[in-house]
Amino acid sequence: MDSGNLPPRNSVLNDPEILKTYGWAAATAVALSRAIQNPSDEVWGTMEARLRTGISQILLGQRTAKAALDAVADDWRRSLRRAGLIK
Repeated sequence: MDSGNLPPRNSVLNDPEILKTYGWAAATAVALSRAIQNPSDEVWGTMEARLRTGISQILLGQRTAKAALDAVADDWRRSLRRAGLIK
């Protein structure tokens, strides 16, 4: 913690000495305990980013759900073809 790196261990973040120095550590420990690790798939980031964009367009009223998700599906097919995972 003192060297500027956030440790990925709740035991460190909940340490009383750390909590005295870094008041935000308790909230970070809670967030870390609820985190879900992304799959270690080579195209996951691409797929998730496109889905997030589509959902944002829907929530902002920029596109209908059907139009946005159809675009997401098209992008997914293109990404999977480029990755050599589908023909």
